[in-house]
Amino acid sequence: MSAQQPRRRKAAQSADRADDTSQEPPTSAQKFIMEFPVLVLWTGIFCASSWALCFPLALPRRVLESPLIWRLPFHGGVFCTIGAFIVKWYMEVYQAGIMGQQINYESNPRATHLLLGLIGSAWLMLVVGLWPQYHVFSLLVVALFGIGVLFPVTMWSVMYGRSVENVIFMVATTYFVFWYTGDSGDLVM
Repeated sequence: MSAQQPRRRKAAQSADRADDTSQEPPTSAQKFIMEFPVLVLWTGIFCASSWALCFPLALPRRVLESPLIWRLPFHGGVFCTIGAFIVKWYMEVYQAGIMGQQINYESNPRATHLLLGLIGSAWLMLVVGLWPQYHVFSLLVVALFGIGVLFPVTMWSVMYGRSVENVIFMVATTYFVFWYTGDSGDLVM
């Protein structure tokens, strides 16, 4: 028969040991510096993968020149995208910036529902407009635009702020509309 040894109690921790949880949380600048490489990595991955998939589909040229694309829903999708931007700008700049209100669902249910409706309408109209050209791939084309263009711009807004994101979107949309309505021959080549 072996003798069992009694269990030992753990020694009490001394008071002079520093507790790891008493450190201050990182500041926003430190947090940005820690997250910056991940931000750059994911932005690069999304942009590269989207553009790698866009070129075999010949997106810019076909969107501008193809007679198969149903133009009325496509124009509606562009219109709803611009409308969603205007509602977003109203919520961020006017209500939050100028009026000083907290932006959340409870304080802005109408604007939130309008924004969600415009985003959903834009997605649906763009898919319907691109369907005759791309068929099932039109879902992929609209997703590539969202992931490869809109998502990286939104991720980078962490670095340069919402107002710069709004300006980038406004300039890009204006350029697209100019590109779409003008002579696109030398812009697409």
